[in-house]
Amino acid sequence: MSEGKSVLVVDGPQETARVIEAILGPRGVDVSRVRRQSANPETDSPRSSPPNLIVCHVDDNDEANVEELPGVPRVVIGTLQQSGGPNGRFLQSPFEYGELLRAVEELLELKAS
Repeated sequence: MSEGKSVLVVDGPQETARVIEAILGPRGVDVSRVRRQSANPETDSPRSSPPNLIVCHVDDNDEANVEELPGVPRVVIGTLQQSGGPNGRFLQSPFEYGELLRAVEELLELKAS
């Protein structure tokens, strides 16, 4: 993984962003978190450019799409199967942090190629 990659965590427990940051932060990956109900991921992200990857927690009634950021791969975490997009992944909730980290690492590498 190269320096300058970024992951945006949308909703979900704060621990999700903390775990991703603890593992990938030392490798140069910037991790930020926003709440969907009170934030626009495009404008409220601390970075000026779109993230390389979105990790999105969804409820049964939510949609996984973050319309403001089309084309950005996603890891979608939820109880009902939803699409993470053409390069995305879905993780059934409850999930293991190991499988989340593998999906994030794979998608960041996929985005780099």
